[in-house]
Amino acid sequence: VVQHGEPKRSDSYEDPLRWSFLPSNGVQLANSEHVSEFESDICVVKALAMHRPTHEPWREASGDYPYSWHLKGRKRLWEIRLQLRFKKVPTNKVYFGVELPDCEAAVGAMRHLKDMVLKCVQGVVGDFYYAAGDNPGDVKEGEEMEPGTFVMPLWAFDQFHVAEVGEEPDITGDLEGIGMKRSDGLKAYITSLKSCIASFSTDKVYTFSIWGVS
Repeated sequence: VVQHGEPKRSDSYEDPLRWSFLPSNGVQLANSEHVSEFESDICVVKALAMHRPTHEPWREASGDYPYSWHLKGRKRLWEIRLQLRFKKVPTNKVYFGVELPDCEAAVGAMRHLKDMVLKCVQGVVGDFYYAAGDNPGDVKEGEEMEPGTFVMPLWAFDQFHVAEVGEEPDITGDLEGIGMKRSDGLKAYITSLKSCIASFSTDKVYTFSIWGVS
């Protein structure tokens, strides 16, 4: 019997999704039994990446993959959970972002599709920053090359929760009913999260989740 927070695992299962903190402290795996941790001079972060077995779809029927108790039957293909405690309160705006892998510039229909997707994202999250990244061949010696980048405000997360230190939820477990979700009402969600941001504290633990269907 698999309980919440105890991901069902197969000895033969290996998820292809890889990720890393920036600056990198090594390649991390999706669907790990344990959270990955990172510490900077600003905060301590715990992270977990969940991913459905899109590379082995036959596992869906049996639920023979990690975190199937949470992902099976949902539309989302992935979910990222972050939990952080500030070592010092931020003095500037805080954003959530990812560095994208190198890719060729979109042209023609693909460029049009990309522009449509970005407009949809803007309609959902509002303020965000996207850069396709510099072509290495166009960067002069001594210049800094901008990687592919996608950065969003914190209300782009789908769920958040604030807890006293020691009372934070286990991000490998069931977060249903914990904190607040965007789906509960966007206006109230953004208002609540902005209030949270305005009162960031070193004595609280902040948990964020974001998920997607592609």
